[in-house]
Amino acid sequence: MAKYKILCTLNQARVVAGTEKHLLILLKNLNRDLFDPAVVCFSDGPLIELLRKQGIKAWSLKRERFLDYSTARRLYSLIKEYKFDLLHSHCGQFACIIAKLAGVPYLIETRHGLYLNYDQLNKVSFLRSLINKRKATFVDLTLTVNKIDKKLLIETFRAPKNKIREVANGLDLEEIQSLEINSTQIKHKLQIASSCNIVGTVARFTEQKGLKYFVQAIKLIKEQIPNCKFIIVGDGELKNSLINSVKNIGVSQDVIFTGYRVDAVSLMSIFDIFVLPSLWEGMPYTILEAMALKKPVVATNVFGNSEIILNGITGNLVPPRDSLAISEAVIRLLKDKEKAKEMGENGFRRVKKNFSAKKMTEKIEQTYLELLNGFK
Repeated sequence: MAKYKILCTLNQARVVAGTEKHLLILLKNLNRDLFDPAVVCFSDGPLIELLRKQGIKAWSLKRERFLDYSTARRLYSLIKEYKFDLLHSHCGQFACIIAKLAGVPYLIETRHGLYLNYDQLNKVSFLRSLINKRKATFVDLTLTVNKIDKKLLIETFRAPKNKIREVANGLDLEEIQSLEINSTQIKHKLQIASSCNIVGTVARFTEQKGLKYFVQAIKLIKEQIPNCKFIIVGDGELKNSLINSVKNIGVSQDVIFTGYRVDAVSLMSIFDIFVLPSLWEGMPYTILEAMALKKPVVATNVFGNSEIILNGITGNLVPPRDSLAISEAVIRLLKDKEKAKEMGENGFRRVKKNFSAKKMTEKIEQTYLELLNGFK
């Protein structure tokens, strides 16, 4: 039996963030007896070589703008040459448009977040609603990574109900548990005393991640818990601004900026508490990873976060843009080690039961097969 040819598309290949991690996990677990996957990234980077080492065809087609004629022509030619059965976009609809023109029978788009929060629901413009409805109508199926985004597309944006499905992100627990992590060595390299409390985050340095509110919370936490260090893992456009903020509030000696790290999960293993102060989300892998490491989580009550975290059970949800609430939640957990440990254990069980790579992959495979077998 011939395998179904699946083309997945991504915007960037420079770093492995949430969307890229989602695709890597999917491709690792995809049934290769049924599917022959390939990937196009619209930038160059290490991810291309990583995919090729896994036996996956991967190409870099640099795109300078949305309507990039040169890239569109190259993508069109590639699709025609390989005769893909289905395109699965993780980066908007540029590739979907080209794929439809090139005759690909089926199109799926995964929306890794709608860039909305609870307080914005009554401010959605007519144009935004129309665009989201048209996008959902254009493809055969739209997948969301959380239930709220699915509900929004159907009820707020009036997208066709039969074309929207939710598939939560999944994590490969066995891979994380197999990591050889030497916490003592990591602390030694970072010059952190073994007795020190550690609060940390892993995120891109962008407005979305709300890191300035975490930085503001650090001073408040230090006033109550002096024996505490803070680790901020990541990089991005707000790097200099965040470093300057740390200097201005006088906590430079207590904050470690590690930069982007491929071993971020290993660094997270030494955290006592994981914090994610995002302003909006899809379904962040960093929270799933922290819970897989049995870490209690303090995160903002935004879409995605609120579907992973059971407030007061696996972590604490706080309002976005509220550094005081972040500090109070962190301080409570640092003062109550038993509660923090209980939350970490609860979080691990929740990830294992509800957010496995196996469950995510099976749902996406089922979606592929339903389309490929003529279901709409």
